[in-house]
Amino acid sequence: MKIAKNKNYTVKVIRTEKETEVNIAINNDKFSLYRYRPINKHTINQFIKDEIYATCPVAFNDPYDAAVRFSERQIKKHIKSSLVKNNKFLKRLLKQNNLHCSQINELVNCIYERDLAPDIQFGNNVYAFACFSTDVNQEIMWAHYAGLATGFVLEYDYSTLRRIGIEHQESIFDIVSELDVIKGYSFNKDIIHDPLLPVIYQNDKYNVTDLCNNYIDAVLEKIDADGGYNPIVFPLEQSLKNYNEKETIHFIQNAYYRKKLPWYYENEWRLIGYNYNPIIGRANDNYVKLGVAKPKAVYLGEKISEYDKGAIIEIARKKELDVYIMKTVIIGNTLKLKPKKVT
Repeated sequence: MKIAKNKNYTVKVIRTEKETEVNIAINNDKFSLYRYRPINKHTINQFIKDEIYATCPVAFNDPYDAAVRFSERQIKKHIKSSLVKNNKFLKRLLKQNNLHCSQINELVNCIYERDLAPDIQFGNNVYAFACFSTDVNQEIMWAHYAGLATGFVLEYDYSTLRRIGIEHQESIFDIVSELDVIKGYSFNKDIIHDPLLPVIYQNDKYNVTDLCNNYIDAVLEKIDADGGYNPIVFPLEQSLKNYNEKETIHFIQNAYYRKKLPWYYENEWRLIGYNYNPIIGRANDNYVKLGVAKPKAVYLGEKISEYDKGAIIEIARKKELDVYIMKTVIIGNTLKLKPKKVT
């Protein structure tokens, strides 16, 4: 297991029979994180407005990034056991699905496929993440995330980004309360106080079998009581009703802050936000505005065009930001990128 390099935090690793728990303590909040950007109308507009946008895991560039492991056999066994315990409800579901009593396994398969779709159960439409790196000199990052070094990088204070994450959560709770999305439900503003954490690089995927079983119990209880449930709002409803900061951070960090070891070069940190798009009628929009944060400096890719270079410098000057351009230097037997200040 590896974690993004940074001398400003300490890591405590606790290994159990089932999982590896990671506790991170920030020692110093005066350090920088970097966001690699290709040049397009969205990234330039966000730079002009100082906007921070996050992406839902379903739209990540790595399709296996937020993947988890689970036992289909154990989950189906749990569904069947839950149904058998409530015979009246079981008979009603069989009738609604035009199934006979001998076809309970078909009903179990239907519930499994319909109500445990990965986009719903694993929160891929509940949370969104803005991704940063501790390293501005990484050639592969410039290639992958900054348009083959034709783009730019924005430098931010850790403390500024953390503040954005907390303010975003407060605003989402206000929206949920105002719209009364969760009918008749009131809750305190339970903030995730560490919304910005480093990624854990580990090949093992997080086991969510028990979480799936708990979720399916909640789904069945909702269907039994109300005859149905909203598959878009329900996950958010459950995450708020069952909120426990320690348990929530543990789940989020292991499910959404865990990538396979080959990605270690990214030295990534992630800023978490809630995906409010389904609540406001944009269920298919996977990008979420977290807030506004002014960067400290801007770094230009070594291969940036003269036109784009001039445009970004002009924007940066209006914001009174320092501007650097990346240059290749020869160090020993290799080449490295180094920032050079633009005068």
